[in-house]
Amino acid sequence: MARKALLIGTGTYSNNFGPLKSPLEDVRVLGELLRNPEIGGFEVEILTDLPSSNLRPKIETWYLGHSRDDFSLLFLAGHGVKDGDRKLHFAMMDTQKIGENLVKTTAISASNLSEWMGKSRAKRQAVILNCCFSGAFGDLVPMDDGEIEINEILGPEGRVVMTATSSMAYAFESKGRELSIYGHYLVEGLRTGAAATHGSDQITLDELHQYVSQKVQSEAPAMVPQWFAKGAGQGLRIAKVAIGDPRRKYEVVFEELVQQFGEEIRGFGLARLRLLQRQLNLEDSVVAEIKDRVLEPIRLRKEKISEYREIFTEGVKQEGYPFDETQLQNLMEIKKLLGLLDEDVAVVEAEVLAALPSSDHYVEPVIVEFDRLEELLQSHKWKEANDETLRLFLVMANRKPDENLHAWMIRQFPQDQLNTIDGLWSQASDGKFGLGIQGRLFAQNFGHLEVSKSDVWPLFDELVDWRRDYANFYNFSLNTVDGHLPHWRKLISGQGVSDRGVAFLKRGLDCPTIEIEVEHDDIEVVSAIDAITLKSEKGVDYTKLRDLLKAGEWEAADQETYRLMITTVGKNEGQEFDREDLENFPCEDLRALDNLWVTASNGHFGFSVQKKIWEKCGSPMSYNDDYEKFMEAVGWRSGDNFVSYSQYKFSSTLSPRGEFPGWLQWCKVFCHSLFSRSDF
Repeated sequence: MARKALLIGTGTYSNNFGPLKSPLEDVRVLGELLRNPEIGGFEVEILTDLPSSNLRPKIETWYLGHSRDDFSLLFLAGHGVKDGDRKLHFAMMDTQKIGENLVKTTAISASNLSEWMGKSRAKRQAVILNCCFSGAFGDLVPMDDGEIEINEILGPEGRVVMTATSSMAYAFESKGRELSIYGHYLVEGLRTGAAATHGSDQITLDELHQYVSQKVQSEAPAMVPQWFAKGAGQGLRIAKVAIGDPRRKYEVVFEELVQQFGEEIRGFGLARLRLLQRQLNLEDSVVAEIKDRVLEPIRLRKEKISEYREIFTEGVKQEGYPFDETQLQNLMEIKKLLGLLDEDVAVVEAEVLAALPSSDHYVEPVIVEFDRLEELLQSHKWKEANDETLRLFLVMANRKPDENLHAWMIRQFPQDQLNTIDGLWSQASDGKFGLGIQGRLFAQNFGHLEVSKSDVWPLFDELVDWRRDYANFYNFSLNTVDGHLPHWRKLISGQGVSDRGVAFLKRGLDCPTIEIEVEHDDIEVVSAIDAITLKSEKGVDYTKLRDLLKAGEWEAADQETYRLMITTVGKNEGQEFDREDLENFPCEDLRALDNLWVTASNGHFGFSVQKKIWEKCGSPMSYNDDYEKFMEAVGWRSGDNFVSYSQYKFSSTLSPRGEFPGWLQWCKVFCHSLFSRSDF
């Protein structure tokens, strides 16, 4: 059995592609670590700056030379490009483009690589791709053209694929370092052993990916390393670690405390570090080196945010504010080049804009009349009401009918005027339409409202059925999906849609209609949780649960619900429910529990809420596709995997509807044992 590694780096290009400084250094340093018998123990071959005509037979021959028990590792660093069909190719020294068309015979395609891997006899194969997949260095198609199906191309049984970034992001070279960002943390994780699970004497590829991904995103949040594995690929060992290394022990604890405190560790955390350093007999210089290494991505991210502040401030001075569409496009590209997301710089932008003279960034409040909107909504003239709503938004921003809104204008809308618009829509539609429901739908399905990635908005458009042009809409009726109206996307068309859309949705969440009494699928929500009669056939005291729910302590309330239920059926904490427990659970107690959850969450959580979702998924009586749809709907499953309890949202705003009570964690029996009952 042999461990074989082929490392390919291309930094010099003769046609159409800019030079890269990091690929050659990445393969050199990584090669040293993989070749080291105390770390990787690989037979390493390095190929740099070769034309595709030379590399193609070398790669194919290398794969054909493997035996069944070999472990093959291919590392490839350089430009990644896509052709007009969005197929992935790797650019080599002689790769050419004619205009925007890739000359495919001068590159190495992912399908070629897949074919060569398929010919290899090696059962264990890994590929690490350190390259951009779109837009970074002269790609062929726009940034938002869709994902490359790397998993399908390179991921059959027994294979692992790790990539530096997703197909819609940049792979970054690192300012002030010879290695790329991704290469730097690959090397660091292997060299120091930091990528290993604490106490382990080896580093597996999945552990290496987790380590590198966390480090990369701390430094460059827009860069999202990817992982694909099937079969024996999970758990492949790439390197060894010296057990008992005191430096590694200190680093594990320091990493843990950084997660708790941030950069400024204090109090007991600081005392713990001092004692640990003394116990491990580590010199101050060694400790300083460890701290610098752990804090490096945080420091570099701060430097990038600081650089963005300077750029943004200068842009406001030179270009004026608000920015036009061209300026917004350039600003978006600057964020990507720095590896920053909108949420990373939102505070910076707000601080800079707040310092502007009020006359440069202020909309004078105007008197807005809502009589016509109220009349149209009461008559259910949805199309006309939507047009009137758009007109009112423009009036509120002092904009002309043919002008768009900027995010700062939306953020300045008077809250009382937004409340009126939202209330009229919500009342006329029985809670189906309005700004508040739109904000909640986005938060439930896509998480934090700071998210502004381009791939999220098409999904939101589909969720609220905004997939057609406004002029061609035909669903101006109640016979459509929740959140369909009012349709304000017409006012924020062009670049910067994400920033403006976030502004609308966040303002919608500020509207009180999502907090007051509403109706959710026949579940009447009341605001006074204290008014609930807490009856129990078994004499159970529900006071603590009520108090936790009133405080919005959802995780603690979920644990208390389990404790109350398991003791009610005569079992001890730590045990699980069986089918008989749920089928015979006291009716009065079940209703009390459900009432508390439904009331405290405004109809977002509760057994009866889950039952409605279960029924909409076909009331599955066994484990099948419908049951998996139910679990995905309530957030207990994502794709092919169950969601761990620690990854639940624990939020009445961000959690999927029906996420709690989380009884999937308490029992292994099927949900129909509870939901098929007719007593709640």
